[in-house]
Amino acid sequence: MDSCTLKIFEIEKLSLSDYKEHKERLNDVCVFFDSLSSFLKPRRLVNTLMANDETEVYCYDIKKIENDYLVVLWLKIADSTGFGVTSLDKTGAVGSRATRRKFGKNKIPGVPAYFYISSQYKKIVTLEFKGSSGDSSLLTQYLRDYMHNFSKYADHARDDDGGGKKSNGFMVKKKDGRLCYFSFEIKRFINTSVEKELLLNYSSVTNVITKSEVEVFSDAESSLFNIKPIMKLFSDQNDGSSIQTTVRMQVPVKFESEEELSSYITNIKGTYDVNNVGFVISTPSYKRTLYLNNSQAKEKVELVNSIADVTDIPVWPYTANDIARSLEADHVINRFILASSRVVSTTVNDGASKDSEVAV
Repeated sequence: MDSCTLKIFEIEKLSLSDYKEHKERLNDVCVFFDSLSSFLKPRRLVNTLMANDETEVYCYDIKKIENDYLVVLWLKIADSTGFGVTSLDKTGAVGSRATRRKFGKNKIPGVPAYFYISSQYKKIVTLEFKGSSGDSSLLTQYLRDYMHNFSKYADHARDDDGGGKKSNGFMVKKKDGRLCYFSFEIKRFINTSVEKELLLNYSSVTNVITKSEVEVFSDAESSLFNIKPIMKLFSDQNDGSSIQTTVRMQVPVKFESEEELSSYITNIKGTYDVNNVGFVISTPSYKRTLYLNNSQAKEKVELVNSIADVTDIPVWPYTANDIARSLEADHVINRFILASSRVVSTTVNDGASKDSEVAV
Protein backbone atom coordinates (compact mmCIF):
# COMPACT_ATOMS: atom_id res chain seq x y z
CA MET A 1 0.00 0.00 0.00
CA ASP A 2 1.07 3.59 -0.53
CA SER A 3 2.42 5.65 2.35
CA CYS A 4 0.06 8.15 3.94
CA THR A 5 0.14 11.06 6.36
CA LEU A 6 -1.80 10.79 9.60
CA LYS A 7 -3.25 13.91 11.22
CA ILE A 8 -5.28 14.11 14.42
CA PHE A 9 -8.33 16.21 15.13
CA GLU A 10 -9.94 16.35 18.55
CA ILE A 11 -13.70 15.90 18.94
CA GLU A 12 -14.68 18.90 21.03
CA LYS A 13 -18.39 18.19 20.91
CA LEU A 14 -20.55 15.45 19.43
CA SER A 15 -23.91 15.48 21.12
CA LEU A 16 -27.60 16.16 21.23
CA SER A 17 -28.15 18.91 23.81
CA ASP A 18 -31.28 20.15 25.52
CA TYR A 19 -32.57 23.45 24.14
CA LYS A 20 -33.63 24.79 27.52
CA GLU A 21 -30.81 23.73 29.83
CA HIS A 22 -28.10 23.16 27.19
CA LYS A 23 -27.18 19.88 28.83
CA GLU A 24 -25.87 17.03 26.69
CA ARG A 25 -28.48 14.28 26.60
CA LEU A 26 -26.64 12.00 24.15
CA ASN A 27 -22.90 12.17 23.55
CA ASP A 28 -21.75 8.64 22.73
CA VAL A 29 -19.51 8.65 19.65
CA CYS A 30 -20.46 5.08 18.75
CA VAL A 31 -24.20 5.79 18.89
CA PHE A 32 -23.98 8.46 16.19
CA PHE A 33 -21.71 6.48 13.88
CA ASP A 34 -23.67 3.26 14.48
CA SER A 35 -26.73 5.14 13.33
CA LEU A 36 -24.92 6.48 10.26
CA SER A 37 -23.60 3.03 9.40
CA SER A 38 -27.03 1.43 9.70
CA PHE A 39 -28.37 4.02 7.27
CA LEU A 40 -25.53 3.64 4.74
CA LYS A 41 -24.76 -0.08 4.68
CA PRO A 42 -27.73 -1.32 2.63
CA ARG A 43 -27.69 1.57 0.18
CA ARG A 44 -26.42 2.13 -3.30
CA LEU A 45 -23.85 4.86 -3.74
CA VAL A 46 -26.27 7.28 -5.39
CA ASN A 47 -28.48 7.16 -2.29
CA THR A 48 -25.67 8.20 0.08
CA LEU A 49 -25.42 11.71 -1.32
CA MET A 50 -25.15 14.59 1.14
CA ALA A 51 -25.05 17.90 -0.74
CA ASN A 52 -23.99 21.23 0.70
CA ASP A 53 -23.94 24.30 -1.53
CA GLU A 54 -22.43 22.96 -4.77
CA THR A 55 -20.39 20.18 -3.16
CA GLU A 56 -21.52 16.60 -3.60
CA VAL A 57 -20.21 14.08 -1.08
CA TYR A 58 -21.03 10.36 -1.08
CA CYS A 59 -20.02 7.47 1.15
CA TYR A 60 -17.45 5.27 -0.55
CA ASP A 61 -17.21 2.83 2.37
CA ILE A 62 -17.74 2.50 6.14
CA LYS A 63 -16.51 -0.18 8.54
CA LYS A 64 -16.67 -0.70 12.30
CA ILE A 65 -13.48 -1.92 14.00
CA GLU A 66 -14.38 -2.93 17.54
CA ASN A 67 -15.71 0.42 18.86
CA ASP A 68 -13.96 2.57 16.26
CA TYR A 69 -14.98 3.46 12.72
CA LEU A 70 -13.34 3.82 9.35
CA VAL A 71 -15.33 6.18 7.15
CA VAL A 72 -14.34 6.79 3.53
CA LEU A 73 -16.18 9.61 1.81
CA TRP A 74 -16.19 10.35 -1.92
CA LEU A 75 -15.89 13.97 -3.03
CA LYS A 76 -17.26 14.46 -6.53
CA ILE A 77 -15.07 16.50 -8.88
CA ALA A 78 -15.74 17.90 -12.31
CA ASP A 79 -13.83 16.51 -15.26
CA SER A 80 -14.40 17.61 -18.82
CA THR A 81 -12.51 14.83 -20.59
CA GLY A 82 -13.95 11.75 -18.94
CA PHE A 83 -10.61 9.95 -19.24
CA GLY A 84 -8.16 8.85 -16.56
CA VAL A 85 -10.26 9.90 -13.60
CA THR A 86 -11.02 7.59 -10.72
CA SER A 87 -14.74 7.02 -10.51
CA LEU A 88 -17.47 5.11 -8.71
CA ASP A 89 -20.54 3.43 -10.15
CA LYS A 90 -23.70 5.24 -9.02
CA THR A 91 -25.58 1.96 -8.78
CA GLY A 92 -22.81 0.17 -6.89
CA ALA A 93 -23.23 -0.71 -3.24
CA VAL A 94 -21.37 1.09 -0.47
CA GLY A 95 -17.89 -0.48 -0.39
CA SER A 96 -17.74 -1.27 -4.11
CA ARG A 97 -14.27 -0.61 -5.46
CA ALA A 98 -13.53 2.50 -7.52
CA THR A 99 -12.13 2.18 -11.02
CA ARG A 100 -9.74 4.21 -13.13
CA ARG A 101 -11.31 3.57 -16.50
CA LYS A 102 -13.34 6.03 -18.55
CA PHE A 103 -16.63 6.91 -16.93
CA GLY A 104 -20.03 7.59 -18.40
CA LYS A 105 -23.33 8.92 -17.14
CA ASN A 106 -23.56 6.27 -14.42
CA LYS A 107 -20.13 7.10 -12.99
CA ILE A 108 -19.16 9.61 -10.31
CA PRO A 109 -15.63 10.98 -10.79
CA GLY A 110 -13.95 12.07 -7.60
CA VAL A 111 -11.41 11.55 -4.84
CA PRO A 112 -11.71 9.68 -1.54
CA ALA A 113 -11.25 11.10 1.96
CA TYR A 114 -10.26 8.66 4.74
CA PHE A 115 -11.24 9.11 8.40
CA TYR A 116 -10.56 6.91 11.42
CA ILE A 117 -12.87 7.76 14.33
CA SER A 118 -11.51 6.68 17.72
CA SER A 119 -14.34 6.45 20.23
CA GLN A 120 -11.98 5.61 23.10
CA TYR A 121 -9.83 8.73 22.71
CA LYS A 122 -12.47 10.92 21.05
CA LYS A 123 -10.14 11.72 18.18
CA ILE A 124 -10.47 11.71 14.39
CA VAL A 125 -7.40 10.68 12.41
CA THR A 126 -7.28 11.57 8.73
CA LEU A 127 -5.28 9.28 6.44
CA GLU A 128 -4.03 11.40 3.55
CA PHE A 129 -2.78 9.44 0.57
CA LYS A 130 -1.44 11.05 -2.56
CA GLY A 131 -4.53 12.04 -4.50
CA SER A 132 -6.97 11.92 -1.60
CA SER A 133 -8.67 14.77 0.22
CA GLY A 134 -7.62 15.66 3.76
CA ASP A 135 -10.46 18.11 4.40
CA SER A 136 -11.73 17.30 7.88
CA SER A 137 -14.86 19.41 7.37
CA LEU A 138 -16.17 16.84 4.88
CA LEU A 139 -16.86 14.42 7.73
CA THR A 140 -18.43 16.93 10.11
CA GLN A 141 -20.71 18.30 7.42
CA TYR A 142 -21.62 14.81 6.19
CA LEU A 143 -22.72 13.68 9.65
CA ARG A 144 -24.62 16.93 10.24
CA ASP A 145 -26.49 16.51 6.96
CA TYR A 146 -27.36 12.91 7.81
CA MET A 147 -28.57 13.85 11.28
CA HIS A 148 -30.79 16.64 9.98
CA ASN A 149 -32.22 14.87 6.95
CA PHE A 150 -32.27 11.13 7.56
CA SER A 151 -31.57 10.18 11.18
CA LYS A 152 -34.16 8.73 13.55
CA TYR A 153 -33.39 11.57 15.95
CA ALA A 154 -34.58 14.38 13.67
CA ASP A 155 -38.08 15.71 14.35
CA HIS A 156 -39.35 16.47 10.86
CA ALA A 157 -42.37 18.42 9.71
CA ARG A 158 -43.67 19.49 6.31
CA ASP A 159 -43.26 23.01 5.01
CA ASP A 160 -46.40 25.15 5.20
CA ASP A 161 -46.75 25.02 1.43
CA GLY A 162 -46.64 21.23 1.44
CA GLY A 163 -43.09 21.09 0.19
CA GLY A 164 -40.13 19.15 1.54
CA LYS A 165 -39.38 18.15 5.10
CA LYS A 166 -37.84 20.57 7.54
CA SER A 167 -36.30 19.80 10.89
CA ASN A 168 -37.85 21.31 14.00
CA GLY A 169 -35.01 19.93 16.10
CA PHE A 170 -34.00 16.56 17.49
CA MET A 171 -35.37 14.13 20.05
CA VAL A 172 -33.26 11.52 21.83
CA LYS A 173 -36.46 9.52 22.33
CA LYS A 174 -39.62 10.28 20.40
CA LYS A 175 -41.84 9.78 23.41
CA ASP A 176 -40.11 12.28 25.69
CA GLY A 177 -41.06 15.31 23.57
CA ARG A 178 -37.97 17.32 24.59
CA LEU A 179 -36.36 19.08 21.65
CA CYS A 180 -32.55 19.06 21.32
CA TYR A 181 -29.98 20.50 18.96
CA PHE A 182 -27.12 18.59 17.33
CA SER A 183 -23.47 19.65 17.62
CA PHE A 184 -20.41 18.17 15.93
CA GLU A 185 -17.31 20.29 16.42
CA ILE A 186 -13.67 19.29 15.99
CA LYS A 187 -10.38 21.15 16.22
CA ARG A 188 -6.83 20.55 15.09
CA PHE A 189 -5.02 18.53 17.75
CA ILE A 190 -1.91 20.30 19.00
CA ASN A 191 0.89 17.84 19.69
CA THR A 192 1.06 17.77 23.48
CA SER A 193 4.78 17.00 23.48
CA VAL A 194 5.60 20.49 22.17
CA GLU A 195 3.19 22.34 24.43
CA LYS A 196 4.15 20.29 27.47
CA GLU A 197 7.85 20.86 26.87
CA LEU A 198 7.21 24.59 26.95
CA LEU A 199 5.28 24.32 30.21
CA LEU A 200 7.87 22.11 31.90
CA ASN A 201 10.54 24.63 30.96
CA TYR A 202 8.51 27.79 31.54
CA SER A 203 11.33 29.53 33.47
CA SER A 204 13.75 28.79 30.62
CA VAL A 205 11.62 30.54 27.99
CA THR A 206 13.72 33.64 27.40
CA ASN A 207 12.22 35.16 24.26
CA VAL A 208 9.06 35.20 22.17
CA ILE A 209 9.47 35.49 18.42
CA THR A 210 6.77 37.04 16.24
CA LYS A 211 6.53 37.28 12.47
CA SER A 212 4.34 39.84 10.74
CA GLU A 213 3.64 41.01 7.21
CA VAL A 214 4.29 44.76 7.02
CA GLU A 215 4.41 47.46 4.37
CA VAL A 216 7.65 49.41 4.63
CA PHE A 217 8.01 52.83 3.00
CA SER A 218 11.22 54.07 1.47
CA ASP A 219 11.53 56.92 3.96
CA ALA A 220 11.41 54.58 7.01
CA GLU A 221 14.37 54.93 9.34
CA SER A 222 17.05 52.38 8.57
CA SER A 223 17.68 52.01 12.29
CA LEU A 224 14.26 50.42 12.58
CA PHE A 225 14.45 48.06 9.61
CA ASN A 226 17.55 47.22 7.68
CA ILE A 227 15.81 47.12 4.31
CA LYS A 228 18.32 48.78 1.96
CA PRO A 229 19.29 45.51 0.21
CA ILE A 230 15.62 44.63 -0.16
CA MET A 231 14.73 48.08 -1.50
CA LYS A 232 17.52 47.82 -4.04
CA LEU A 233 16.25 44.42 -5.15
CA PHE A 234 12.73 45.69 -5.72
CA SER A 235 13.62 49.16 -7.02
CA ASP A 236 13.33 48.12 -10.66
CA GLN A 237 10.09 46.19 -10.14
CA ASN A 238 7.78 48.82 -8.65
CA ASP A 239 7.57 52.51 -7.90
CA GLY A 240 9.99 52.16 -5.00
CA SER A 241 7.76 53.91 -2.51
CA SER A 242 6.88 50.82 -0.46
CA ILE A 243 7.31 47.06 -0.29
CA GLN A 244 5.61 44.16 1.49
CA THR A 245 7.97 42.16 3.66
CA THR A 246 7.98 39.85 6.67
CA VAL A 247 9.43 41.24 9.86
CA ARG A 248 10.74 38.87 12.52
CA MET A 249 10.97 40.38 15.96
CA GLN A 250 12.31 38.81 19.16
CA VAL A 251 11.14 40.09 22.54
CA PRO A 252 12.67 39.11 25.92
CA VAL A 253 10.11 37.55 28.28
CA LYS A 254 9.93 35.97 31.71
CA PHE A 255 7.09 33.69 32.74
CA GLU A 256 6.62 33.30 36.48
CA SER A 257 4.67 30.04 36.40
CA GLU A 258 3.34 27.25 34.20
CA GLU A 259 -0.14 28.76 34.59
CA GLU A 260 0.99 32.10 33.18
CA LEU A 261 2.59 30.50 30.13
CA SER A 262 -0.38 28.13 29.69
CA SER A 263 -2.76 31.09 29.63
CA TYR A 264 -0.59 32.79 27.00
CA ILE A 265 -0.53 29.64 24.82
CA THR A 266 -4.29 29.18 25.18
CA ASN A 267 -4.88 32.68 23.83
CA ILE A 268 -2.69 31.90 20.80
CA LYS A 269 -4.11 28.51 19.86
CA GLY A 270 -6.98 28.64 17.44
CA THR A 271 -5.98 32.06 16.09
CA TYR A 272 -3.92 33.33 13.18
CA ASP A 273 -1.07 33.99 15.61
CA VAL A 274 -0.43 30.29 16.05
CA ASN A 275 1.40 30.41 12.72
CA ASN A 276 3.58 33.33 13.69
CA VAL A 277 4.68 32.90 17.30
CA GLY A 278 7.71 30.96 18.52
CA PHE A 279 9.28 30.44 21.93
CA VAL A 280 13.03 30.38 22.60
CA ILE A 281 14.10 27.95 25.33
CA SER A 282 17.60 28.50 26.69
CA THR A 283 19.17 26.12 29.22
CA PRO A 284 22.82 25.44 30.10
CA SER A 285 22.72 22.36 27.87
CA TYR A 286 20.86 23.58 24.78
CA LYS A 287 18.94 26.33 23.04
CA ARG A 288 16.01 25.76 20.73
CA THR A 289 12.95 27.48 19.30
CA LEU A 290 9.51 25.86 19.35
CA TYR A 291 6.60 26.96 17.15
CA LEU A 292 3.06 25.88 17.97
CA ASN A 293 2.10 25.74 14.30
CA ASN A 294 4.67 22.98 13.78
CA SER A 295 3.20 20.98 16.60
CA GLN A 296 0.10 19.64 14.88
CA ALA A 297 0.17 15.92 15.52
CA LYS A 298 1.00 14.35 12.17
CA GLU A 299 3.17 11.52 10.94
CA LYS A 300 3.98 9.90 7.61
CA VAL A 301 3.59 6.13 7.83
CA GLU A 302 3.79 3.03 5.69
CA LEU A 303 0.76 0.86 6.39
CA VAL A 304 1.64 -2.80 6.80
CA ASN A 305 1.69 -4.54 3.45
CA SER A 306 3.78 -7.65 4.07
CA ILE A 307 1.13 -9.81 5.75
CA ALA A 308 -1.12 -12.33 4.07
CA ASP A 309 -3.90 -10.86 1.94
CA VAL A 310 -2.63 -7.27 2.26
CA THR A 311 -0.17 -7.83 -0.58
CA ASP A 312 -3.15 -8.71 -2.75
CA ILE A 313 -4.92 -5.40 -2.16
CA PRO A 314 -5.47 -3.68 -5.51
CA VAL A 315 -3.90 -0.33 -6.17
CA TRP A 316 -5.43 2.97 -5.13
CA PRO A 317 -8.11 3.96 -4.20
CA TYR A 318 -8.44 1.69 -1.17
CA THR A 319 -11.67 0.65 0.49
CA ALA A 320 -12.27 0.79 4.23
CA ASN A 321 -11.77 -2.97 4.34
CA ASP A 322 -8.34 -2.58 2.71
CA ILE A 323 -7.27 -0.11 5.39
CA ALA A 324 -8.70 -2.27 8.18
CA ARG A 325 -6.82 -5.36 6.98
CA SER A 326 -3.60 -3.40 6.97
CA LEU A 327 -4.21 -2.06 10.48
CA GLU A 328 -4.91 -5.52 11.94
CA ALA A 329 -1.22 -6.41 12.20
CA ASP A 330 -0.06 -3.08 13.63
CA HIS A 331 -2.14 -0.73 15.79
CA VAL A 332 -0.61 2.29 14.08
CA ILE A 333 -3.57 4.61 14.73
CA ASN A 334 -3.70 4.09 18.50
CA ARG A 335 0.08 4.25 18.78
CA PHE A 336 0.07 7.52 16.87
CA ILE A 337 -2.63 9.01 19.11
CA LEU A 338 -0.81 7.98 22.27
CA ALA A 339 2.60 9.10 21.03
CA SER A 340 1.18 12.49 20.11
CA SER A 341 -0.20 12.91 23.62
CA ARG A 342 2.93 12.03 25.50
CA VAL A 343 6.17 13.78 26.44
CA VAL A 344 9.28 11.66 26.48
CA SER A 345 12.56 12.76 28.07
CA THR A 346 11.90 16.48 28.20
CA THR A 347 14.53 18.63 29.85
CA VAL A 348 13.36 20.36 33.01
CA ASN A 349 14.79 23.47 34.58
CA ASP A 350 17.72 21.85 36.34
CA GLY A 351 18.87 20.16 33.16
CA ALA A 352 17.70 16.72 34.30
CA SER A 353 15.64 14.42 32.13
CA LYS A 354 12.02 13.76 33.00
CA ASP A 355 9.37 11.61 31.38
CA SER A 356 5.83 12.86 31.60
CA GLU A 357 2.68 11.31 30.18
CA VAL A 358 -0.49 13.23 29.40
CA ALA A 359 -3.85 11.53 29.71
CA VAL A 360 -5.98 11.50 26.58
